[in-house]
Order: sequence, then C-alpha cells, then structure tokens
Amino acid sequence: SIRNIDPICVRIGNDAVLTNFGVADEGGKVNINEITNEAVYALVKSLVQTAGDVDAVKAEKITACIADWIDVDDQARANGAENSHYVAQNPPYNCHNGKLTCLEELSIVKGIDAEIYESISGYVTVYGTNCGVNINTAEPAVLRALALARKDTQEVYAEGFVRRILEFRAEGKTFPYLDNRKIRML
Repeated sequence: SIRNIDPICVRIGNDAVLTNFGVADEGGKVNINEITNEAVYALVKSLVQTAGDVDAVKAEKITACIADWIDVDDQARANGAENSHYVAQNPPYNCHNGKLTCLEELSIVKGIDAEIYESISGYVTVYGTNCGVNINTAEPAVLRALALARKDTQEVYAEGFVRRILEFRAEGKTFPYLDNRKIRML
C-alpha cells in the first residue's frame, strides 16, 4: 500500500519543497475500516485495551464509537455514538458514517483523546480491503492484540504467541500462508 512517510526535501530552482511520499507495508496493521466485521471489532477492542492501556469497559466503549463512526447507519451500538452525539458538540459536526480516508479522523471520535490516538495510530491503517493482519510484518503490539482478541486467552499465552512469532521471524522465516494449525505448532 502507498502511504505518506517521512518528509523529503526537494530543491526546485532556489526553492526547497517538503513533500511526503513513499511505499510502506501496511499489511501488518489492523485495517480500522473493516471494524464492522466481528473479528476485526474484537481485534480493535483488544488493541485499544492493550496498546491504549485502558480497561476492558473503556476499550469496548471506544471500539463501539469507532464502529458507529464508520458504519453507514445512524443506529448507535450499546456504548457507541452516532450523529445525535456529534451534533450536540461545540462546535457541532456530523458522524462520518463511512470509511476513514485518514487516521487523523479517529481523533474526533467520541472517547479517543490524544493519548489513546497516539498509542494506537501506529498499529492501525485505513489502507487495504482485507480483514486480516500479516503476522510476518506485524508489530508485537498487534500480535499481542491478535492473541488476546480470542475469547478467554490469558496474558501468559498471548506473550508466548508473540515470543514464538518473533523468534520464528528472527530466524529469517516467514509464514507463506496463515494456517492456524501451523501457528499453534510453533
């Protein structure tokens, strides 16, 4: 996927122009635009809880608000927020009700303050169309969230999963396809 990266200074005549461009792998990140998918919803909730360092109740509220911001209806989920919440703000604004075009838009979703935005923004993307995460390139925080998104997974097992994946990758190996049976056998 193409996304903006660090600024590059280019000289055109006597003028310096700063521009951002480049190619970056976004496959190891969580596609926030797919949050209406049940598995991605659980993954985002897990990521908000672990990377955002919030409790499960607050993580559920934030995740519901993100899902309501992106879904196309005006029906608020339990703990979520739709247009009625946003138009009551000062200044008022409308709920997006569509896919995000940039991550910065998350910062105006109910429940997401600057600290939470900073803690999760490096692990989510708006690029791509799939619900999966490439575990060959995912950061440890994303791998941990993947493990913990499974119901009743204990922290010790999540840490073991992350450790095994990182050891596997450190040996120069990759997963040619994501077969759950092979991942469990590591």
